Amino acid sequence: MSQAQVVIHGRQVNPTISIIAIEGDFSAAAEAALTAAYTQVNMPTTRVFILNCNGLTYMNSSGIGLLVTWLVRLNRQKQRLLCCGLSEHYRSIFYITRLAMSSRSMRQRARRSRRQAIKQDAGCWHEKQDSGRRTSLLQTDHFLY
Repeated sequence: MSQAQVVIHGRQVNPTISIIAIEGDFSAAAEAALTAAYTQVNMPTTRVFILNCNGLTYMNSSGIGLLVTWLVRLNRQKQRLLCCGLSEHYRSIFYITRLAMSSRSMRQRARRSRRQAIKQDAGCWHEKQDSGRRTSLLQTDHFLY
């Protein structure tokens, strides 16, 4: 069994929103790390998880399967999953596999959650590699379900 080449860490933004960041390769081998991060930040009041994929270098089909399993668990608990920082390649895969929903009401709910997270988490910054400009990682429009 191969060792996961991934670092996953989580933190709470406020009582209802938590961020889980992926850095490295995401496959089925990342299940233990994802579960540990989720357990660390999941509280009875948590309703939204933002999966920060800015550090994602590779995701295979077993990684997508892991996200599907996680999404089913979250839905059962009346929690939502939003993703940010996905490359164009992974965004298109998410749309093809229907992990991403494109309805207007879902996009509006994602933006409301994002605005709430931005208001509550002024220290959530990500340095853009190409321009050197500081921008909040939550100010991207790459939110998927």
